[in-house]
Order: sequence, then C-alpha cells, then structure tokens
Amino acid sequence: MDAESYKILETHMEGKGVSVQSNPMELPEAEAKAVFDQLVKEVVVPKFNKMVDALGAIDLTPDAEKPVSSATQAALNLKVDKEKKTGSTTENKVLSDNNYSDEEVSKVADAYEKRHIHGNKTVLDGITGQDLVDWRGGNVLTKDNTTPYEPTEQYNPATKDYVDKNYSSTEKAKVADAYEKRHTHGNKTVLDGITGQDLADWRGGNVLTKDNTTPYEPTGQYNPATVGYVDRKVVAIGAADMTKAIYDPNSKKQDIFAYADSIRIMTDPSSGKKYTLGVNAGGLYYREVL
Repeated sequence: MDAESYKILETHMEGKGVSVQSNPMELPEAEAKAVFDQLVKEVVVPKFNKMVDALGAIDLTPDAEKPVSSATQAALNLKVDKEKKTGSTTENKVLSDNNYSDEEVSKVADAYEKRHIHGNKTVLDGITGQDLVDWRGGNVLTKDNTTPYEPTEQYNPATKDYVDKNYSSTEKAKVADAYEKRHTHGNKTVLDGITGQDLADWRGGNVLTKDNTTPYEPTGQYNPATVGYVDRKVVAIGAADMTKAIYDPNSKKQDIFAYADSIRIMTDPSSGKKYTLGVNAGGLYYREVL
C-alpha cells in the first residue's frame, strides 16, 4: 500500500472551506452550511474512504496462520537439517566442518589425484554401443581372425585365403617384382609438375635439336638461328665473297700474296710457255720467260 497517497496535504484544501470566504455567515443558510462542510466532504471523506478500501485489501491473517507459498516450500525442501558433529552429542555440524570418515577422505584424495580431462572428449562422448560391438568383432577382422569370411564388395577387406585363391602365380610374381623395384624420387615434386606440354616442347615442339632438318625461321630477337638463316644473312650484307670456300678451298691457310710471291715460274700446260709471277703495287702480275 502506498501510504503517501492517502495523506491530506495543504494543496488539497486550497480554495475550500470558510477561510477563503469573505463573510460566510452572510450567505444563505444552505450555502453557508455547504461552505462549512466543504473540507470534510470534499477532502477528508474521499481520502478516508480510499484508505479504508486499501486496508480492506490487506491480509491481516497472523503470520503463524498464513500458508507457505510453493516457492518457499520448494526452498525449504532443499534445507539441510542440523545433525550432530561426528563424535559429539551437543554440537551441530556446520557447512565448513570436515565430517568425512578416514575412508571417505582417502577416496576423495585418490579421486583428486587421478582427476584428468580428455583433449578428445567430444570424440569419446560420441562413442556408441554399436561402435563397441563393431570393434569387438562384430564388424571387423582381427589380426588373429579364424572365422571364415568372404568379401562381397569392392572395398571389403580381403583375407589371406581370398588372396591365395584369387591371385595366380603370375600375378604374385608381378607383385613381387613391383615390390622389388619400388623406389622414391628426391625430386618428386619437380617430376610431378612435368606436363604434357613440357614433353611436347622437349621432343621438338619448341626446341631445335642438334640434328634438326626441319625449316625454321627465327622471328624474335632472342630466338635461335639456323645455319641456313646465318648464311643468307651473310650473303645479304655482302660478306659472302670473303668466305673460305672462295679464297682457300684447299685449306692451305696461307697469306695469298706471300704464297703467290713464293712461286717464281709457272708453266702453261697448254702452250708449254713459262711465266714468272710477282707482286706490284699490291697486285699480282705475270711475265713470259723468254
């Protein structure tokens, strides 16, 4: 109950009653009575009646006779009743007392010492009864299995008996040979990266072999050039008349002028005439020997 709302304040009496009238006794009798009754009827009575109504809503039943609420009863049901301390007939137990027997204390200490958690707790919590049945032989082959078993699906495990019955001696020899020749590559990552295009390039698609006979014309500044390409370029720049094939077909590898100067007499095989050769003003000349 809000007690403040039932108080009669000065503001409730403003403009009401005899005090605000200049001369209430000069008013007609009925009006004069109304002036004298105004404070009681309009201020006191409404507040008083409101308070009475509020008091009527209050449960005045003594606490000892009031029923216990469901929530309170639930809390009481959890209450720990007082018990005597171990070994005492006068003192009651309190929550901070150690009232375990030596055996119980030992069990608690042992449990604390062996406490632990599992990093794979979620996995362990997911193990089912069917998993245990399967692992204990219901759906697995143990290493020492002696029960006849025939695989029926492509990825079922195979027994020694199945392998012995289904693989010929030739196939066994192939397996033995494959096992004998097994190996690894230190550059496996590199080898695994070789593509079909790499092989096509290396086999002539994008290289010039030393014995290449296929016409090829370089188009880029750093493409390789063939002998044919180089020879055509030499001719095109006017350097072909200085080639070895012109001036030294017999591979004498001598100065042409010194060579000519060393030959004094030549015989013309058709006429039998003899000539002397010489060098003059940087050129060759010949003169008949009389």
